[in-house]
Amino acid sequence: MQYLPENLHKQNKRTKKLKKRTINKIYQISLSKKLFYYEKFDLLIRAKKTGTTEELAQKFSITTALAHDIIFHMINELNCPIEYCELDESYHYRRKGKLILGFLSE
Repeated sequence: MQYLPENLHKQNKRTKKLKKRTINKIYQISLSKKLFYYEKFDLLIRAKKTGTTEELAQKFSITTALAHDIIFHMINELNCPIEYCELDESYHYRRKGKLILGFLSE
């Protein structure tokens, strides 16, 4: 199966514009909301049930632009190895793993 990034990640010019917009939009959300979206997106990505960005946005009753921003932030700021598979029309992790947000006891 060949993994291809969604159009959002293909073009450098568009990515630069989105990065600038993402910084503004993502910081308008409260920390608790961001953590909620990161955790829920992570669960759906691991289950391979995100669907397209539009479908993902509908699942959380948010705009498509905000869903793009959250995925973009997870990739670029949290270093999540997320890719979009056009064949499955869903986001996937390039390698096995999960996003951990929170305190771990030793």
